[in-house]
Amino acid sequence: MKRTAKSKKPAKRRRHKPVVQCITLPPSLAPGAAVCGKDLKWTQIVIGPNGTLIEPPAFLSFCTGDFGVWLVTNASGKRLKLKLKDFKKATGHQAVAPFDFVDNNVDIPDDTTGIVVGQVVLAVPAKSEALKIKYTIEVRGPASIDYDPELEIQPGG
Repeated sequence: MKRTAKSKKPAKRRRHKPVVQCITLPPSLAPGAAVCGKDLKWTQIVIGPNGTLIEPPAFLSFCTGDFGVWLVTNASGKRLKLKLKDFKKATGHQAVAPFDFVDNNVDIPDDTTGIVVGQVVLAVPAKSEALKIKYTIEVRGPASIDYDPELEIQPGG
């Protein structure tokens, strides 16, 4: 270590935090092309002026253990907040907690992309049909708008 002339303590090195310049995700693999529970599924959402949904999220089909990524681009002209919430079975509307999210409540400045990441923790019994789940994408900012897409979780093996 380098020592300074005035002190016998080693000089501190400055550490630079890495800066993410670009995120490129591979396309989600077709159903059956990846080992169930070892895949990364993602979708792009674009929020436009007045909170309009320019590009809605794709329908995603998960297995327990898969990771889900929502890339949310803010093209609204103003800062916005986005939250994924109210996950319910499509039939019966029973509340479920299918994901363990890193953070499902993001603050996204204008002209940037926010990321919501979660791992599927809900297990669907092997001899069941895929579980369809409705959820809410809550957008707050230029307008207060909620979107209610669907996703599904495949039965385990």
